[in-house]
Amino acid sequence: MNAGQGWEGREDSIQLAGWQQSRRVVILRRLLKQNLIATQEQQGQLEFAFVDRRQTKVYEYAVLVTDLTESILGIAQLYRDRADAENGFDELKNQWGWGGYSTRDLARCRLSARAVGLIYNWWSWYTRLAFPESRREAITSRPLLLSAIGRSTKHAGQTQLYLTPMHAAQKKVERGIENIRRGLRVVRQTAERLLGHQPWDLLVRYIVAQITQSTWLPDGAIPGRAVTAFFRFMRLTGVKNIAKAARNFAASAWVTLRQFGL
Repeated sequence: MNAGQGWEGREDSIQLAGWQQSRRVVILRRLLKQNLIATQEQQGQLEFAFVDRRQTKVYEYAVLVTDLTESILGIAQLYRDRADAENGFDELKNQWGWGGYSTRDLARCRLSARAVGLIYNWWSWYTRLAFPESRREAITSRPLLLSAIGRSTKHAGQTQLYLTPMHAAQKKVERGIENIRRGLRVVRQTAERLLGHQPWDLLVRYIVAQITQSTWLPDGAIPGRAVTAFFRFMRLTGVKNIAKAARNFAASAWVTLRQFGL
C-alpha cells in the first residue's frame, strides 16, 4: 500500500512476550536509490563489494507500533512530520550549543538560551531568504554563506558591500546572495512607501511568500494592476490632477461593480 514519498506499507497485529494484549504494527519500506557498499571480513581482511542496484533491490525499513486508527498513509505522514519537528531541536542542541550549560545560575542559563534561540531564528530566516526552496541546517548553511571576503565602500552618501565567495559552490552562493539583495531592496522600498509598517514584519512576510511561491502584497499596498489601470484612466480622460482623477476612477469602479452585482 502506498505510504507517500516513495514508501510502501503493510500492517498487522502482534503480541510479544510480556505484552498483555496485541498491538497494531505498521511496517514501512522504501527503495534506496543511492549507491551502496557491502563489507565482510574474511581471515582478518576487510573486503568491499559494490551492490549493483540494477540487479539487486535494497530497501530501507521502518517498523511502527501504534494504537492510532488512521490509515497507513496517515500514520506514515504523522511520523514524518514528527521527525521534521524533532530536527529543529536536534539542530539547536548539536549545532547551536543548546544542549546544556555548565553554570548553576538560572538567570545566566535563561539569558544564554534566549540568545541562542534568537540567533537561531535570525539565521533561519536569513537562510530561507537566500534559499527559499529548501531549509538548510547550520552545519551546511554557515560554511556556505559565511565563507566570503567582504569589502565596504562609501560613495555619494551610500555604503556598498562587495562579497567575494570563497566556497567551492560559488554559483550557489552567488544565487543566494542575489536573493538576499533583491529581498532587502524590495522590503526597503516598500517600507518607505507604506508608513506605519515595520521593516521586520515586511521582511518576514516577504520570505514566507517566497517559500510558498505566492504573491507578496503587504497590507495597505495597492496591487500593480490597479495602479496601471489608474494611470491608464488618467491618460484616456486627460485629467492631470491626481486627486480629481482618483475620485473619478473610484466612482467608475464603483459603478462597474454595481452593474455586476458585486
